[in-house]
Amino acid sequence: MKVLITGACGFIGFHICKKLIQNDYEVLGIDNFNSYYDTSLKESRLIELNNILTKGRFNILRENIKNLEVLKKTFYEFKLDIVVNLAAQAGLDTL
Repeated sequence: MKVLITGACGFIGFHICKKLIQNDYEVLGIDNFNSYYDTSLKESRLIELNNILTKGRFNILRENIKNLEVLKKTFYEFKLDIVVNLAAQAGLDTL
């Protein structure tokens, strides 16, 4: 099965990606690596995900999910079975 995880290098997204990869799912992660949190945390999680014996089962898109054209292309090209939306933007000002 092909799974898309948004917010893939955040805390929860990382652990879900890791578990799915270990259980032989094909995982496509999307994360924009914004600077609200220390980006080195996300980079180290990405390194760990890439170091798992993925056998080509993990890919990452460094993209913002607000980019509708990228999302359309991703859904069309990857023929996803499952989407787990964990993307969020912390620290937004309240209206």
